Amino acid sequence: MKKTKTPKKPILDLLPIEERWNSLVKNTLDFVYIVDRQGKFIFVNRTDLIYKKEKILGREAADYVLKEYRPIVKKAFNRCLKTAQPQIYEAEIIAVKGETRWFRSYVSPIKTSEGILALLLISTDITAAKKAEIELQKVHNELEQRVYSRTVELQKLTEKMAQNLVGVEREKNRWEAIFSNVEEGVYISDSNKRTITMNGACEIMSGWDEKEAAGRSYHEVFSCHDNQGHYYPDFDPVEKVYQSLEPIHYDEHLHTSRDGSERWVGVSYTPILDSEHLVQCVAVIRDITSLKEIEVAKSEFVSIASHELRTPLTVINGYLSLLLSGDLGDISDASKRMQHLQVINKIYNETRRLTALVEELLNVTRIEEGRIKLNLREVYLSEVIREVVSEFEPLVQRQNSVLQANFAGEEKPIVGDCDKIKQVLVNLVDNAIKYNPPQVKINIKIRPYNDRVEVTVEDNGVGIPAALQGRIFSKFQQVPGSYTKENKGSGLGLFIAKSLVELHHGSIELRSTPGKGSEFIFSLPTVAR
Repeated sequence: MKKTKTPKKPILDLLPIEERWNSLVKNTLDFVYIVDRQGKFIFVNRTDLIYKKEKILGREAADYVLKEYRPIVKKAFNRCLKTAQPQIYEAEIIAVKGETRWFRSYVSPIKTSEGILALLLISTDITAAKKAEIELQKVHNELEQRVYSRTVELQKLTEKMAQNLVGVEREKNRWEAIFSNVEEGVYISDSNKRTITMNGACEIMSGWDEKEAAGRSYHEVFSCHDNQGHYYPDFDPVEKVYQSLEPIHYDEHLHTSRDGSERWVGVSYTPILDSEHLVQCVAVIRDITSLKEIEVAKSEFVSIASHELRTPLTVINGYLSLLLSGDLGDISDASKRMQHLQVINKIYNETRRLTALVEELLNVTRIEEGRIKLNLREVYLSEVIREVVSEFEPLVQRQNSVLQANFAGEEKPIVGDCDKIKQVLVNLVDNAIKYNPPQVKINIKIRPYNDRVEVTVEDNGVGIPAALQGRIFSKFQQVPGSYTKENKGSGLGLFIAKSLVELHHGSIELRSTPGKGSEFIFSLPTVAR
């Protein structure tokens, strides 16, 4: 009789769950803990920065962070237990010899059919990143707080494993559930650099199904390359791990999906060794395309802000030089007084422009740090709108444009900060003038409904490109082109407007059709009577 060959099981099936867990936990560079429902340690993989393992087990995790961070830790634990959703927090721990270090911790529930048994913590030492952040903040403050410190540290995540319960099959299923649902891509290759398995996040990033990718190399699945256009074999990040047998803590490069879409990824590679031989390589992949876009936006903003700051200073310096050099004549000469006044007026206008830009930069910082204070009182929005229309009238006339206000229904007051609400309107009207050609028609409408009042600033101008509409309220976003002699702006006005509206428990939205105009609509709650 012909013998039936027993199909070989995948390597992952041959490795016991406990051995796989121990191997990952032992080789990871992060700190892996398990705490019970009371927040007490019941497992730790390494304690070289804190205390001996036997002194930690049974103690509360919150005891090892500085006092001011303990409520944050307990809140993350309680929220994870209550919602069964992963939580993230950052805190300073009390390390050996009294040293303190920063850690970013990911808290995830360990669940069974009976409920949440315990919590899994994966902590990454981000002390170096925190120090770098402090240095960047110093530069940020010296430049009038023009941008926030560039975020460079990529969150790293290792496999989340459940504790060892009865039944190897049950443990295997739980591990596979975590592997499949984790947000980061997890890719595992064998000793020949061929794909063993990868999770759903990798399938999304690569465009390859896991079964299709099995047996293929990393560069085949992800088509990785650097930003200089170098592909395999000139560019092969995985080869470094196989040659050195050392982990790569963090590497950035580009992936091209099967559909041709390109994305930036940050990857950490960890070799799994058997004695001195590499048996597997685990890559944890995070899509950082949005972070790269923010970096580009920040760089553009720095350039814009530098130009915005330099331009008025250059004008001021030029006019002051004329005054000091005497080229405009003796300042006490009555016949030259009008000419001197014109120069002084230009210096004054440029100073106001410079002050407004610096204030805008500082406002962003105050908003991000939660330092905006509202002087609340009853406010009738119609009065604020009339004041804004009056202030913009000279500029509107110079542009041969139209700015008008319409009020419908019986108006109810709101409780708000009159100056902050006015700033929102000023930003919206200023944009309508700045980014539209002359002779644009701008209409401000106010409409009460239910327990809210709605304000619309609409124009019949060029509209906003569809690709920009989804992120128009983000920092550093600008509509291309400017129809005024002023600069095109810092890209912060709409971010500030949205933040101020939300501080008043309101909302703001955009409706725009390219070529036909735009509507910015914000609503605020009225005073309860």
